[in-house]
Amino acid sequence: MKTAPHAVQDGTSQKLSDSELGLLYRRVDEIRRRINEGTLDKTQTLRALQLVIEGKAREPEPCQRRHRGEVLTFKRPPLHERKKSLAPLRRRLPQWVNRLFYHYKSKLSSNRWSSWGDRKLHPEDIMAMMWEAENIPCYASNYGRVPLNTILGSDTLLEREVDIISSTLQWLGTNVGNEFLVRYIRTADLYV
Repeated sequence: MKTAPHAVQDGTSQKLSDSELGLLYRRVDEIRRRINEGTLDKTQTLRALQLVIEGKAREPEPCQRRHRGEVLTFKRPPLHERKKSLAPLRRRLPQWVNRLFYHYKSKLSSNRWSSWGDRKLHPEDIMAMMWEAENIPCYASNYGRVPLNTILGSDTLLEREVDIISSTLQWLGTNVGNEFLVRYIRTADLYV
């Protein structure tokens, strides 16, 4: 078996550092896990690894939908539960409250939709609603502490601080915020 000439550097040996070796082991373990669960085809994967070993592997094409998992549906809690939230939708900085309710008000005034439930949700809306639902105290778990308590480090929540944090989380649902999250996931090499 011949090795491709470009795979060997000019007489210099390269050794893997401990961190690079650990990364290699984690990647191989991830490949093994995916083959066992059936998301990767065993024959094609082994063929591709053999090409890498022989130095004949092509440069992989950039993946457009990397880190794409199953689509989840968010079910908004009922009104009586949302009233308990420490970060309701109205608790945002003024420009973010206006931004959140702009589409809803314009469609409501044109009588195209009859309620909030009929509107098409944007990622920003979903982020705001998920943050609202995440901050509903549940005394059965974590003694009723919510993410706002953890972020602020106390049980007393000042209105201005809650507004700033809620607006920041809503910002993550915008186009710029989504792009920031994608860059973070790719930089940290997280599997989603």
